Parts: sequence; structure tokens; C-alpha cells
Amino acid sequence: MRTTILMLLSLLMVVGAITYAWAVPYGPESITAGASSQADINQTVKNVTAQAGNVTELNISANSITKSWQGFYGQISGRIVLANSNNQNFYDWNLTSPSGELYASPNSSINWTAIKCFNITGDTSIEINLTTMESQFGMSSSDADGIDETFNNTNSVNFTVGTTIIENTTCRSTYVYNGSGYQTTNFENVLLSDKQSIVFTTLLTNNKNGFNNNTYDYQMLVAEDGHGSAATTYTTYYFWIELS
Repeated sequence: MRTTILMLLSLLMVVGAITYAWAVPYGPESITAGASSQADINQTVKNVTAQAGNVTELNISANSITKSWQGFYGQISGRIVLANSNNQNFYDWNLTSPSGELYASPNSSINWTAIKCFNITGDTSIEINLTTMESQFGMSSSDADGIDETFNNTNSVNFTVGTTIIENTTCRSTYVYNGSGYQTTNFENVLLSDKQSIVFTTLLTNNKNGFNNNTYDYQMLVAEDGHGSAATTYTTYYFWIELS
């Protein structure tokens, strides 16, 4: 769809977390979107002289922009609040180093009590799987930038979604790059599902070196269909967060 891929949208999320424990992730207080950009792959035209009778080996390197993924990155700020049902604060505390998870899905309604690892081989009569998701986003099973080719690791740590514990090494995961390229320390992304919808998840960090050598609290990959006629349309993503 039209949000063509490797467009990295900067988000500043301001979140108010109330003092009793939420049973499920909740919507952020606000999202402020910054500028988007994408790779410039246009290079100066190269030339090689041809001479009749010769055969010449040419080794050529070039890039193309993915038609399957969108990137989000930014800062997280928030508060712990003691408030009534009208959101009138009795007291609050700033979260100087927020931790937790950020979630995004193309579905606005997630059954958080059914949340689990995304099952790439799931039975389509009861849940989504790799085939249904790649079809939804216009991907082919042979694509180098498909879902399973991208999320080709397993999550490195335990984390909790509402009251559900996601055990380490059980879910498909990947790491978004920092300024030096590939790394496996920060910006871990994990694939979850409630059986009906995919939930892209990123584990929050605190001011870590990001893809462009600036510091961010998260970097998130989400799938997006930029193939063929879908390149002129949009995908809406809905966000939830859990702070600790």
C-alpha cells in the first residue's frame, strides 16, 4: 500500500499509565508523527565500452526498496498517575526511563486474553498463519523480505502482555539495525497474534543508538502492502502500549 516501505516515521508517544495494573495493553495518550522518508536508490548511470568480438564479465551491485515493510521509531514518555474516572489527577510521577512493550496491528480490536506467539504453521480453520498473512500483505512465499525471512530469530527474553507471559525463545523475532548495522542487543521485535489478527511488538529500550545514530526508545517493523495497485492505498495501524 502507499506507505511505501522503509519510510521511517518518527513517533513521539506520551502515555499516562494509571496506578492499578491494566489486565490488557491500552491506547497511548497521544501520538505525534514526524516526517517520513525513504531510501534514494537512484545512482549515476554507469557505462561500459563494448567491442565486437569480446565477452566481458560484469559484476553489478544495486538496491531496491522493499514493498512489504514500514518502519516506526521514536521516543516514549509517560507518567504513573493516581486519578479518578474523569482523569483528574490526585498525584502523578514521571517515568524517566520507561520500559515495557509497544504493540501495533492493522485490526483496531485485539482479544488480549487470547494473545500468543504468531504461529506460522497454524490451522487456518482456527487461526491466521504465515500463508494468510503474506497473502494479506501482497507477499510471495519466495520473497527475500517475507515475514518468516524477516522474523527469523526467536525472542531473547520473557515479557508479559497483560496477564499473559510470553516465554523466551518461543516467538518469531528480529532486531532492527543500529548505526553500525545488524545487532542483537536492542530494538527486538516480536510477532504475536490473537489467532485472528497479527500484532507487531517491540520491546522498549531507553535512549539506545538507532539506525541513524540518533538515540531512540524503540524501532518497530510493521508489514505493509506496496505491491502493484496496492502501492496507491494506505494501511492504518492501531497502537497499544504497556509501561513499567
